[in-house]
Amino acid sequence: MRVAVTGANGFIGRDLCQRLARDGHQITAVVRREADALARFGKVVRIDLTAERDAWAPALRGAQAVVHLAGRAHQGDASDAETRADFWQVNVGNTRTLLECAAASGVEHLLFMSSVKVFGERSALDSDGRLERFTNSAVPRPQGPYGESKLDAERVLEAGCRRHGMQLTILRPPLVYGPGATGNLHSLLKAIQRGIPLPFASIDNRRSLVHRANLNDAIVRALCSRGGRSRIYTLADLETSTPALIRLMAAGLSCRTRLWHFPVAGLSLLGHLIGRAAAISRLTESLVVDSQAITHDLDWRPAVDPVAAWAEIGHQFKAEMA
Repeated sequence: MRVAVTGANGFIGRDLCQRLARDGHQITAVVRREADALARFGKVVRIDLTAERDAWAPALRGAQAVVHLAGRAHQGDASDAETRADFWQVNVGNTRTLLECAAASGVEHLLFMSSVKVFGERSALDSDGRLERFTNSAVPRPQGPYGESKLDAERVLEAGCRRHGMQLTILRPPLVYGPGATGNLHSLLKAIQRGIPLPFASIDNRRSLVHRANLNDAIVRALCSRGGRSRIYTLADLETSTPALIRLMAAGLSCRTRLWHFPVAGLSLLGHLIGRAAAISRLTESLVVDSQAITHDLDWRPAVDPVAAWAEIGHQFKAEMA
């Protein structure tokens, strides 16, 4: 099929375009800046995400499906009025424009990359003291502009796709890892490689993650499925604690793990004092998801082994830092 991919030059998009082209699909890569490397996979169209509806027509002409990856990512903990307005313009307003243009262009299926953050920042304990795993039917309770804007975008798409008779798939992944990962994972890799002792040995939590290649396999499976109804999926291929994740990363870098014990309550207090409470919380709290629905519906089974994946990530990281 012909697939238009927004955010095609991003961490997920580049790998997805390669996968789709390898599987024989025709790609239109929608980017904000020039991306010559994507030309070998198909057509490249440069569009400012804030463009008016008519500007999207060349990118969507003839497309049967759209994968909407572009958006404002979760960065920092700011929640001021200007930050919130930008999240809503990029993640909600631009998504609404894309939806209307996709409908006018005859697109049959729209896949939206949402986030586990629509559920909030942590998994609660059930009545038996066990962690609740978020499923596709869990009640969303986002905290902060990123999760809130993603949930609002989902609702815009659900209403719009129902109105236009379009198939809709929403994926809600947790933290995505893979070669070239940025953000907190990149910062942790740098700290581990430099031998910086990390005060996380006392953390006893559980976090879900998903490898980029496994996530993109889910996207391809969803695009190739038929049904017409709206579907929402949570998915993950790795569940681990913060200390165990750091050990995996260190093994991939062929470095010695340097973890030391520090009270979790002390880490939380320190986070509040330095204005990084949310960042520390993501290291100490648990957030886990369930993949049963997507496994059942799409026969999605992660092919990438986490140990091998972190070895590949470590190898590429060392090459980039050399």
